[in-house]
Amino acid sequence: MKNQIIKKSQNWREDFSNYNLGKRNLSGLNLSGLDLSGSNFTNADLSYANLVDADLSNANLTGACLIGAKLNRVRLDRANLNRANLRGALLIEANLINASLIGADLCDTNFAGANLSCSYLSYACLISASLINTSLVAVHLTGADLSSANLSNSCLAGSYLIDAQLIDARLNHTYLAGLDLSGTKLGEIKLNSATLINANLNGADLINADLTGTNLENAVLCNADLTNAVLSKVKVNKAVFGHNRGLSKLLKRDLIRGKAIFDDALLSEVAVTRKERTIL
Repeated sequence: MKNQIIKKSQNWREDFSNYNLGKRNLSGLNLSGLDLSGSNFTNADLSYANLVDADLSNANLTGACLIGAKLNRVRLDRANLNRANLRGALLIEANLINASLIGADLCDTNFAGANLSCSYLSYACLISASLINTSLVAVHLTGADLSSANLSNSCLAGSYLIDAQLIDARLNHTYLAGLDLSGTKLGEIKLNSATLINANLNGADLINADLTGTNLENAVLCNADLTNAVLSKVKVNKAVFGHNRGLSKLLKRDLIRGKAIFDDALLSEVAVTRKERTIL
C-alpha cells in the first residue's frame, strides 16, 4: 500500500478520497495536493509527511502521528484529529473550520494565518504554539494549555477558555471582547493593546501580566490577582475592580481617574449581571 501511494502521489490529480489507511506507515511521503477527503487515518504514522495543499476534509485522523508534518494550506475542515500528535507540524493558512482536536498534542505547532473557527481544542496541549493572525472565533479551548503560545493579532470572539492556561502567552493586539476568563491562569501574559471589552476576568491570575494599552472597558476584574501587573495606558471606563491582590493605592487612584468602578456594594451585582450576559 505504501508503494502504491508513493507511485500515485506523483500525480496530484489522483483521488484517494474515502481510503482506509488506518495504522499505515506513511511517514515521510509526499502527499501534497492529493484528495484524501473522508479517508481513515486512525493511528496512522504520517510523521514528516508532505501534505501541503492536500484535501483532508472530513478525514478521520484520530490518534494519528503527524509530528513535523507539512500541512500548509491543507483542508482539514470537519476532520477528526482527537488525540493526534502534531508536535512541530506546519499548518500555515490551513483550514480547520469545525475540526475536532480534543486532547491533541499541538506543542510548537505553527498555525499562523490558519482558520480554526468553531473547532474543538478542549484539553489540547498548545505550549509554545504559533497562532499569529489566526481566526479562533467560537473555538472550544476549555482546559487547553496555551502556555508560552503566541496568539498575537488573532480573533477569539465567542471562544470558550474556561480553565485554560495562558501563562507567559502573547496576545498582543488580540480580540478577546466578551470572553469568560474567570479563574484563568494568565500570569506573565502579554496583552499589549488587546481588546477585553466586557470580558469576565473575575478571579483571574494576572500576576506579572503586561496589559499596557489594553481596552478593559466594562470588564469585570473582581478578585483578580494583579500583583506586579503592568496597567499603563489601560482603558478602564466602567471596568469593575474589587478585592484585588497587588493593587496599590496609587494605582487604584489612577484607575478611578480612568472611570473604573471600585464600589464594593456594587461588585456582586455587577459580576452576576456580566456572567448572565456571557451565558446568553
